[in-house]
Amino acid sequence: MGHGMTARNISIGVFLAAALALSACLPDSINPLGDPASATPDPKLAGRWTGTMNGEATTLAITAKDGAILEFRVETTDADGKKEWVVLEGFPAMVAKRSYMNVKFREEQDKIYDPAEENFYLCRYEIGSDGGLTVWTMAEQPTVDAIADGRVNGAVDPAGGERTIHITDSSLVLRALVEESNPGILFATKYATFRRAPD
Repeated sequence: MGHGMTARNISIGVFLAAALALSACLPDSINPLGDPASATPDPKLAGRWTGTMNGEATTLAITAKDGAILEFRVETTDADGKKEWVVLEGFPAMVAKRSYMNVKFREEQDKIYDPAEENFYLCRYEIGSDGGLTVWTMAEQPTVDAIADGRVNGAVDPAGGERTIHITDSSLVLRALVEESNPGILFATKYATFRRAPD
């Protein structure tokens, strides 16, 4: 893919819950963490959520689609009132009793993405006892280490001073990596906690 660290990766962070440090690159995968045909819907996610990203007010609207597919529409508003939005689509996966999400870009202000050409971005999420939605994404260095150690096939491109990290292995191997890993390490990038938007 190789889209670089642009507003695109920042927008990923908005869905995946907020504030990706610009010094890091979000790993992606050519295969999802599970089969969308056998995925179980998670109705607790549907609805409107609010939070912040990089100091910008953020709203997240999650809509249930066919089967377990969810649509995520993310809108941010900066201090000057400028609004930006992005739409992603994804489906959940359960691994070792923890909830994960596989998402792909679908659309933003000036572009429509072809899902066949997009890789998956993976995250772990949890709705806490306080009702907050917290999301963590794959951390850069543990993913690079897993590729280097041969626990999962992938490619790391350090060209241009920023790394692009692509997992190229099967869903089965990817799932095994997640099962065998400490989620607090492999999915250590905590973005933010959203709250349910008032009715």
